[in-house]
Parts: sequence; C-alpha cells; structure tokens
Amino acid sequence: MRYRLLKHKVYFPVILCLGLLGNSNCRSVSTESTLSKKNIPTDKDTITEKLAKTYSLQEAKVRFFPPESIHEFIIDGALPEFRICLYNHFSKEEYMNDTIRIKEYTWKKDENNNITVWYVFKDSVWNSIDLLVWPKDAEF
Repeated sequence: MRYRLLKHKVYFPVILCLGLLGNSNCRSVSTESTLSKKNIPTDKDTITEKLAKTYSLQEAKVRFFPPESIHEFIIDGALPEFRICLYNHFSKEEYMNDTIRIKEYTWKKDENNNITVWYVFKDSVWNSIDLLVWPKDAEF
C-alpha cells in the first residue's frame, strides 16, 4: 500500500488583551501550526479511458476514487445530447421498450477534464458500454 505525507496548515486564534479588566484593547492574532498526517492510503488508480472500459462497475468502485456524480436512468427515445452515444449500443426496438437501465458515473479525470462512464446490467454484472471524456467547463 502506498502512502503520502500531507501537511495541513491550521490556524489557532489567540486573543491578546492589553491591560486589566475593563480595558477593551483586545485584538485577535492568528498563529500558524503545521500538522502532518501520515498513513493516508493513496493506492487508488487514476481513471483512464482504458481502465474505465476494462473494469466492471463493482471493480471501478474499488479501484477509483469516489465519483463526482452518479445517475441512474432508463434509455428512451429522448436522450439528451450528452447521452446520445448510448443509442449506438441498442436497437430502436430495445430502447423504445423502456427496459434498459443505465448507471452513469462521472469521475474527475484530471484538473481540466471529467470522464463519464455508462454501465448496463448484463450477465449479472454492471459492465461499461461507453464513456465520454469532456472538459469541466463544457455545457450540454
């Protein structure tokens, strides 16, 4: 298991009162202390397109950091642009029956991009069927 050392700056407020009781010459001063936390595991994988396509949903939950968002929906004839690629995996008859349940997980890929992976339940496992890497500032 890999570990990393994190340093957190914590500010402790200190009240300095000048004078005796009844004197209102008080001021607040912050002092800085650096705390180190050890033994924080970092053995999670950074999500990549290759890994996202390889792992089932159960494996992805274990291997990757927690997702930014999770959605579950039924594919129908009115998918938004963001999910339009899902039509490529099913016949019109299949998705018009309103029986295909999808789980959508979005992870932070890097500082500028997210990755959304769609899973479908098949053979008793939630398997990835498609993914999209998109800029965090994109509007759909």
